[in-house]
Amino acid sequence: ILNKLSELNINNLLVEFVETIGKIKEEEFNDIQKAFYQKMQSDISFIKIYIDFYKLITQVYILQFNYSNKYMINIIESKFLYDYYDIEYTENFNFLMEYEDANNFIISENKRINHLNEFYDEVRADILDNAFVIVDYQNGLRGMLDLSMFAEGSQNEQEICVVGDAAKIEALVTDSLIRIGRRASGRDGVVEKLVAQSSDVVQGFHGGASYVEHRRMQEKIRYGGESEVTLQDGLLSVAIGQAAHMSIAEGRIVKLAEILK
Repeated sequence: ILNKLSELNINNLLVEFVETIGKIKEEEFNDIQKAFYQKMQSDISFIKIYIDFYKLITQVYILQFNYSNKYMINIIESKFLYDYYDIEYTENFNFLMEYEDANNFIISENKRINHLNEFYDEVRADILDNAFVIVDYQNGLRGMLDLSMFAEGSQNEQEICVVGDAAKIEALVTDSLIRIGRRASGRDGVVEKLVAQSSDVVQGFHGGASYVEHRRMQEKIRYGGESEVTLQDGLLSVAIGQAAHMSIAEGRIVKLAEILK
């Protein structure tokens, strides 16, 4: 039944599933949850469909027979503890070992440090605190974000770099330093410039940038004028973040058009 599953026949297969399986023992229901997890792992590109179908199946058996989906939660928690705490699997979850090598390609974030003790609806938080994100633009440009939320032991909070065929520019926050280097001049030609903040800027998050952003937004609201950052800019920023999460979850390249459709 799972092999036949698609968005077009999910409701019909729900009926077929219930009629085929019928009333079962709770231990057998655990076997069904295990089968769902194995299918999600082996066919990751269809994981959303499997999850939607799993939700429907569990609702039927929870409401009809008062069964619990705790076994699926335990599977996921065991995988989490193995990945992030190096805790070995118990005998009941040794079957997860067969997916270790095959699954590495879908993860573009490494072992998490933060949020490990946070739970929501009995499920451990899956908040990402580090990742690599690559964005390819239609005009041939390429961008990469390297994010870590546990890199406080750094000289700078942010390092922004733009590289072209003629030069390279770096901006360092919170050093307030800009480096400009032309290829023709080589390493000895790199120029450094300090950027002094205005004396009325309140230092704080992002080297005072958060204060400046809020102040300029207030000025536009109070006195009018064209905004420096548009609603479209904000929409695209959120869409890129959503595409990054989808890429991690589904292990594939995501087109921005999929998010904006």
